[in-house]
Amino acid sequence: MAFRSVGINVPRLYLEDVSGLADDLESLKIAGPDFAEVWPHHLGVILGGSLDAERLRPVRELLLKTDLAYTVHAPLEVNLMDLTAHDVQRDVLKASIWFARDSRVWD
Repeated sequence: MAFRSVGINVPRLYLEDVSGLADDLESLKIAGPDFAEVWPHHLGVILGGSLDAERLRPVRELLLKTDLAYTVHAPLEVNLMDLTAHDVQRDVLKASIWFARDSRVWD
């Protein structure tokens, strides 16, 4: 089996602020991956099942500034079989998809 690309996960939580995100992204870029995997719920951009535009703005700027390719990882906790909170589960998944979709058209 041959690997065609290598990605590195952005592992920290940035729920309070994203000040450390720029340094972490630069470190990842120096490591030379083909892409970095971001988790929107680790960036605090999904609140109540929706993207938070105010929180998304600085995250977007940092992601674009670093000039890496990205993949998006939806929250591990999403469970569409959870009938007690199905609407919220679906909304969080949709917000993750919108985060990924919007990142393609951010420029």
